[in-house]
Amino acid sequence: MLVSLISVSIMSYVPEQNYIPGILVICLSKQTVGNTQGDFLIKHDSEGIVVTPFKWFNSLAEEYGIVNMQRRHRIKIKDWNVDGKYPMNIFTIILEDSTNDDDLLGALNKRSEILFAEREFIYKSDFVPDDEHLEDQWYLYTIQAREAWDIQPGGSSDVVIGFIDTGILWNHEDLWDNMYENETELVQDVVFVNLVQGTITGDCPGGHGALSSYNDPCPADRDGNGYCNDVLGWNFGGYSDGNSSQANVYFYNNNDTFQDHMEVLHGTAVVGLASARGNNANGVAGVAYNTKILSNNNLLVNFNLNYYQDTNHFLVRVSNSVIYLVEAGVDIINCSFSAERRELESFSELELAIQYAIDNEVLVIAAAGNGLAVQLSLLFLQSKM
Repeated sequence: MLVSLISVSIMSYVPEQNYIPGILVICLSKQTVGNTQGDFLIKHDSEGIVVTPFKWFNSLAEEYGIVNMQRRHRIKIKDWNVDGKYPMNIFTIILEDSTNDDDLLGALNKRSEILFAEREFIYKSDFVPDDEHLEDQWYLYTIQAREAWDIQPGGSSDVVIGFIDTGILWNHEDLWDNMYENETELVQDVVFVNLVQGTITGDCPGGHGALSSYNDPCPADRDGNGYCNDVLGWNFGGYSDGNSSQANVYFYNNNDTFQDHMEVLHGTAVVGLASARGNNANGVAGVAYNTKILSNNNLLVNFNLNYYQDTNHFLVRVSNSVIYLVEAGVDIINCSFSAERRELESFSELELAIQYAIDNEVLVIAAAGNGLAVQLSLLFLQSKM
């Protein structure tokens, strides 16, 4: 179900790199912006160069060819910050010529007005193997799940686990009973969940599930979180139609967290491992089979190349996904993604989102990864142990 599609041009992806050329991420200080909400006027001059209220930034924009600047986050607790880093003061900047990346990155990091400047890094989903007998669940014996069930059978239904993954078959007979529903949005005879088709329909103007904003809120956004009719989570994912500089990427930005691509079973498999309904004489049993499930879809598919490495704006989407799950009230977040972290590179934006989860007493689980490289998702969490 494609409801709200946003088309943007993407830079060509270079497999040897772990970032997208021509795109940088910056965090402006509160003193520079004058507020914690990234609220200032952004315009363009006659040459298409970004113009802001900050003369020093305009000089850099003209020198290095900055052609776009956009705020990356929304957050309810607008005064929440880590060492003065406010999520809503983080911006994407796009350069006309990606050969200027290194020079501009160096110039930005020398400015006192900039709390961090880094690249738009690339992430990939960690996929499980499609072994024939995976469903035999040998791991339950390895981790001594049955001994744990003798103490607390299946965990508590009061615990909600948020999954950042590829979407799930939430109408699966072993998952549906454990799905966490946003009852504020689920209004009888107004919003409808179809278990057979795996669809949610409702009353959101401009297309069911369309993303609303603080400046132009959706009247049907009953809980006021900016995500209309988000009954079963949010779809931060999308797809691209190629791998060249002319390729487009389409972001769904809707409430369809159903697993649209049947060849990508990762989300359903991971959720099933954790929370598939147990003791029901059907299918398999999750390790914590009584816990509730809230699943976001963060997958970006490249149909032309038939692979699922995420080469476009994953950092902002996964950071927003973490914030969304925290504010939805989950107790645990499972991060089904990883990326190589190279020397001298930082991931301040994602670290900020994870710190927001920790400060709100949410346990964040990192993916170990499928390879031998040091995994990004482990690094920040290790520093908190």
